[in-house]
Amino acid sequence: MALDVSAWTDLAKFEQGVQRAIAELKATPRLNPHQAIHYPGERETSNRTERMQTGIPLPKFLMDALAEQFGADCMSALTQ
Repeated sequence: MALDVSAWTDLAKFEQGVQRAIAELKATPRLNPHQAIHYPGERETSNRTERMQTGIPLPKFLMDALAEQFGADCMSALTQ
């Protein structure tokens, strides 16, 4: 389900409120000060951005299986 926020409030004000809520969430004191607080979807967005730049990491066993199935030459295309 998708909602059109602008149907009931000013979109810019809504976005400011969301940013304010995120800032308050991240400013919350935590038991472990080295552990980050993430809002829903934040890690997924970060992972997507990173993987679009560097590719999707594959475990060694899968890389080995691909090399065995398709030959070592296929691995050079995957690691570029």
